[in-house]
Amino acid sequence: MDTRTPQEEELVERLRNRDETAITDLLRLYGGKAKSLVSRMLGPIAPRISYEDVLSEAVTKVWLAIGGYDRRKARFSTWLLRIVHNHTVDVLRKYGDEAGRTRPIALADNIAAPTAEDPEPDPCSHKRAVRVRRVREEIARLDAKSQAIVEAYANAWPDIPDLQSLGRELDLAPDAVRKRWQRAHQRIRDAVMGNGRS
Repeated sequence: MDTRTPQEEELVERLRNRDETAITDLLRLYGGKAKSLVSRMLGPIAPRISYEDVLSEAVTKVWLAIGGYDRRKARFSTWLLRIVHNHTVDVLRKYGDEAGRTRPIALADNIAAPTAEDPEPDPCSHKRAVRVRRVREEIARLDAKSQAIVEAYANAWPDIPDLQSLGRELDLAPDAVRKRWQRAHQRIRDAVMGNGRS
């Protein structure tokens, strides 16, 4: 079913026609979701860079890339949030904080432990490392199929993976894939919050 709205269609055309007032409407319509996404992803590095800067840079990328938007492949809001997400990932990498807070497996492989040469490690880095250790331990406790499901969801974020295809790969019904994801996600979340096993 086509869920595009006339308002969305008009906005896309205005952006393509380089109508600068369209940026104001873009932020009015989608700014809340985009701001929430950026703020959540920045997490501990937020004091070092503001979400306003990241969001402004992402909107500039949308402005520059609008010619490549294909409405047959994705809704405009999905395409927009994907650009915002990808730009925020780039910012996190630039600041040495891999985007794994939304993709736990990637983060777990990219955190260094404090060394003897670093007598006063950054408290934020230490807290992050503790969270990463908890995530890694909880993922390791999952069975192989659940680990594969977690990785598929992480790689597809902010969308969700194709449950039919994933189910075929793992010999599971799509509903079983979804339920395994929900259980695994809750376990990982509890571990990060310190509510799980230590």
